[in-house]
Amino acid sequence: MAYFTPYIDSAGIHIPTYEDIRDELITQMKTIFGTDIYIDEDSQDYQQISIFAKKIYDTNSLAVLTYNNRTPINAVGVGLDNLCALVGITRKPATYSTVQLTITGSSGTLIEAGQARDENNNLWDLPANVTIPENGTITVEATSHEKGYITALPNTITTIATPLYGWTSVTNNYASNPGADEETDAELRGRYSRSTYSPSSTVFEGMIAAVEGVDGVTRVKAYENDANTTSSEGFPPHSLTFVVEGGEDEDVATEIYYKKTPGVYTNGTTTVELTSTLGNITNIRFYRPTYKQIYLQVTIKKLSTYNDDYEAQIKQALADYVNGLQIAESVYRSILFSVAVSQMGSINSPSYSVVNIQTSLSSSGFADNDIDVAFNEAAIVDVDNITVVDADG
Repeated sequence: MAYFTPYIDSAGIHIPTYEDIRDELITQMKTIFGTDIYIDEDSQDYQQISIFAKKIYDTNSLAVLTYNNRTPINAVGVGLDNLCALVGITRKPATYSTVQLTITGSSGTLIEAGQARDENNNLWDLPANVTIPENGTITVEATSHEKGYITALPNTITTIATPLYGWTSVTNNYASNPGADEETDAELRGRYSRSTYSPSSTVFEGMIAAVEGVDGVTRVKAYENDANTTSSEGFPPHSLTFVVEGGEDEDVATEIYYKKTPGVYTNGTTTVELTSTLGNITNIRFYRPTYKQIYLQVTIKKLSTYNDDYEAQIKQALADYVNGLQIAESVYRSILFSVAVSQMGSINSPSYSVVNIQTSLSSSGFADNDIDVAFNEAAIVDVDNITVVDADG
């Protein structure tokens, strides 16, 4: 293409490419100094023109970013944050993961700013000061050193990262409680869209949007039973059932209380007692998701261009897919096949063939089954619970 002046039309903003700008500057130089001027790539003049062209292109690119940041459809980063502030929502920050650690050692040993390390090399920070009691064992709540969705299966945090005389061992008898990654632009755009229809849509949809906006909430699934009888899922008559991941119990319950209509029963196993400004006491109930740990076994046939990197890519892709499912979304083998196949690159020259994918709820007993997930469950899989086996042995 030839150089053109940047412009805006019905299709948006248009700017010339770096090459177009460079070539236009070269043409103008020849107009000024003559066509016989030497401006090849090895000349100083060409190098200077290239610098000027890059600066002009960078400025034009900033204009494109500024133009696109006027709408949440295209806005990114801080620009999207500023637009969301206009409707009263903010980007959800990353949160720390937590885990219960059992510390053993000599009685009276003081551990200051101690750290443990898990099998994936993640650090876990103990409380600032931990004193081992007379019985030689103490259980404390540790926090991940880095924010984000960090998982640790039972008995995988076993390394003392800050060795200290008198501190002999550490382990986690239970799985960690994962935190949340910082909300992405795509996720924030979706929440922006839901927040704009929250005031004008149905009460039920508005409640969902409101709960999704609670600080720390990562996933929400809601059900409404407007019948006079108990539903097939077991929901009471004329009730609302919310399954909420993340957020403080009181914050979630308060948002449900503010948005629900009078007299509607809230169903769930987590109960928060709220007192109104007039002194009325209301119990708000909702569910926390139960995590359904699954195991996957992928059987592949290795082709001529296969290398060991594909195994890690397959495992990570499957883990990302399963852990990204919404609450109550079942795990279907047909989709798992697609995810595994997507890592091979070009389908015209594949590096492997996916022969089979089997599922299980334990480390054995794999079968050709989908995994059904209940209304208050969320499927979860650790990379270490995914095995890739060679069909040829």
